[in-house]
Amino acid sequence: MIKEIWIPETIIVLFLLLPQLRSFFKALEELPGLNWLPLLALFITAGIFPAYGFRLECIPLLVYAFVCNFILFIRFASHRRRNDGGFSDEDSGYPDPLFKVLSLLFLGLVLLPAYLFAPQKEGIPVSEGVRTIPIRDEKQGRDYFVRIYDSPAEGKHPLILVIPPESGSVPVIDPVCDELRRLGFTVVTYSRKDFDSPAPGRFLRLYLKGAVLVKANAIGRSLETGRLEDLRFLLPRFLQNSEAEGPLFGPDTVTESIFLAGYNAGGAGALYYTSENRGSDSTKPEISGIITIESNFWSLMQGEEHQPEDIPEGSGAMLRFRINLRNRLRSLKSLKISGLAEPPETGKPILLLVSDRAFAAGAEEAGSVYGALFRVFTRSVSGPRLLAAVPGAGPLDYSGIPATKPLYSLLLGGKEKKIWTGEDYPAKTAGLIAGFVSSVLKAEEGTGKIRIDKDGGSWEGLFLESRNSGDLRYILE
Repeated sequence: MIKEIWIPETIIVLFLLLPQLRSFFKALEELPGLNWLPLLALFITAGIFPAYGFRLECIPLLVYAFVCNFILFIRFASHRRRNDGGFSDEDSGYPDPLFKVLSLLFLGLVLLPAYLFAPQKEGIPVSEGVRTIPIRDEKQGRDYFVRIYDSPAEGKHPLILVIPPESGSVPVIDPVCDELRRLGFTVVTYSRKDFDSPAPGRFLRLYLKGAVLVKANAIGRSLETGRLEDLRFLLPRFLQNSEAEGPLFGPDTVTESIFLAGYNAGGAGALYYTSENRGSDSTKPEISGIITIESNFWSLMQGEEHQPEDIPEGSGAMLRFRINLRNRLRSLKSLKISGLAEPPETGKPILLLVSDRAFAAGAEEAGSVYGALFRVFTRSVSGPRLLAAVPGAGPLDYSGIPATKPLYSLLLGGKEKKIWTGEDYPAKTAGLIAGFVSSVLKAEEGTGKIRIDKDGGSWEGLFLESRNSGDLRYILE
């Protein structure tokens, strides 16, 4: 199957290749203007990024095109200094045949990742049966874009709010939401202007040092606080089911209760929101269950605090100076994460969906990015809790990323051999969420227990653990 991005990539390769082949094929020697083709190739390569999003696999091709043009510019400047009028049609612009051969080999190397890791599916947002509604929080000055997926199925539709990951936001979970819609749920997600997709450097620091250093951990805390504030504002509106333009949801959508499925900081925000809204508050919707997807619960990680040395009363100037200097030097020391707080109580069923890295040795210990997650799983006082991981799944895989950006999935993959293909992840992730929600609804109706066993279809082959889940069995394959 021809992939759309291959078309501009092929044009780029031809434009870079033809000037270098001139000395090998006499027919090309008679073609004027070949030395301008690499410049066009550079512009087309740069245009891939605004057209297709940030494509990591195209970076080597962009660098190669830039280097080619830099060499041609140097050659052009050299000709100008000799006053010979710039390039001649016979001049390929490259120093010697050996250089040309090496250049062609490098072209093949940089082209390989661009072709191999082209998106299996284009990241085009689903539009059929989907509505986007802008909502503004006047008090905080925040703009939200709420995206509602109306189910085509007949009957009552449970409502699921999918809180998107901060990196990638709605586009990376759009296929998961669409699959949930097809399974009979009304799905709502949202993006917040100027909050989603923060600087990549902050994410890198968070995931490298967030479980070790207090300053890095503060990045994760701020993201979780932001998602909690989103829920405090949006969920009461969903319960009211009304906007200036009319109802948000159709009459078949059950708005009295809602399931929260949160990616990354959104999962932690969902847990905190549910814990602070236990009880009978008619202005807030009832939360039926929580699904957290690769959530690290940064706010549960406790750090050291600077303990300044007190200055004794009546101290002389020199002593005060020394104590202040010591306190100043202590304040410059990087504080470390020293422990984990107890998780909040929700009493609600929770599905913790994680990378299979969470089942590696030592992952449950303090100092690991999954340490707080295991504290949530093992220490919550009540409520059924399921911990699940798909073998081979990485931190970014429960979304559309494996299909649209397969190189990310490869570089940040799981530890085990993958049992799902890139195109499997949106549909099967939606299947896991739907299976959990259906199980909870049956338990609420008194027609079943929250149970997932080895014969549970899409659950087969997963790493599973449970707490307070009736006859749910522990499976490790």
